[in-house]
Amino acid sequence: FKRFNPNTLTAPILRRRKDLELLRRIYDAAPVLIERDENGDEVNNPWGVTFFTMFHMSNDSDKFKTARELEEAGCYRDANRFGYYKKGEEYWLPLYEGKMVQHYDHKSSKIVINPSNPHRPAQQVKVSNEEKLSCILTNNYWVNEDKINRFNIISSWLIGIKNTGSNTNMRSIIPTHLPSVAFGNSLQILLISNIFYNVMHSLYTNYASFCLDYAFRGTMGGSNLNFFLLEQVPIFPPERYDQPLNAADATPLTKRLKPLVLELVYTAWDMQPFARELGYEGEPFVWNEERRAHLKARIDAAYMIMYGMSIEDADYILETFPIVKRQDEKAYGFYRTRELIKGYMRALAAGDWETVVSI
Repeated sequence: FKRFNPNTLTAPILRRRKDLELLRRIYDAAPVLIERDENGDEVNNPWGVTFFTMFHMSNDSDKFKTARELEEAGCYRDANRFGYYKKGEEYWLPLYEGKMVQHYDHKSSKIVINPSNPHRPAQQVKVSNEEKLSCILTNNYWVNEDKINRFNIISSWLIGIKNTGSNTNMRSIIPTHLPSVAFGNSLQILLISNIFYNVMHSLYTNYASFCLDYAFRGTMGGSNLNFFLLEQVPIFPPERYDQPLNAADATPLTKRLKPLVLELVYTAWDMQPFARELGYEGEPFVWNEERRAHLKARIDAAYMIMYGMSIEDADYILETFPIVKRQDEKAYGFYRTRELIKGYMRALAAGDWETVVSI
């Protein structure tokens, strides 16, 4: 138990001996994000990570305003601040909720109010690819900037992780990049030490990887992704990204990952601060599903290799994501995600980061 869940000492939930063998190798490849002693005190935290939630959707509801309430109070959309509401020198920033985001997509869904549903009036509606470029986010609530500034967040962009998941869902851990605005408690915010800020995009790719998700499914016992669960997953330390992926390549891993993450994340103007942190001053990238599938598969292939997985291991791991498989088979007639990742594993094993795998 200490090997897989060193902080909670809870039993992993495994279906087969194969899962136990793979889990051992994954946890041998990388330490847990934060290691604690029997008293709950930190023993090791190489990223300098802290988790927190910003606004509680019930307890802090008095701080939220709808767009209609703001407009009736004389506020207007300010295009110079990504469409935030403004009145005089007062700004109101959008409040993000977990149901609005997905992997590498901070505008997966918009919130639409259905007044005919008194129990759940705020419903999520998928955002079209054309809408994603817009700076205007269709959210339900807005929060005064002064109330956000009290949290003393100096980062211009953040990593958020949905606070609910299940090993029967499409994916269990759903992280996303976010502009520095307001967040409800359904999004847990991750901060790291400032000295690693320039490689924070690498930490995000680790959390977003299939291999880590697979390991997490074996150790989670419920549907709430509490801080103490997200702390004890096997995450590579910052120094690993200063090294190449393998002996076949001489380029540091962080430089290999940077252009892939940049293109996946910077699809709208409100993530421009993220792009500038990565040294890019151009316009947002066009949302292209085909290209994005290849970019994500290349990243996942790198993590399969980093965790010491073979092609056969990757084949087995990806079979444990039946909803991903079912959606691929419906769209393409075969499990395309799995075949793309395996194809890129072969390319990266040979040090080839440029080839576009043909499936």
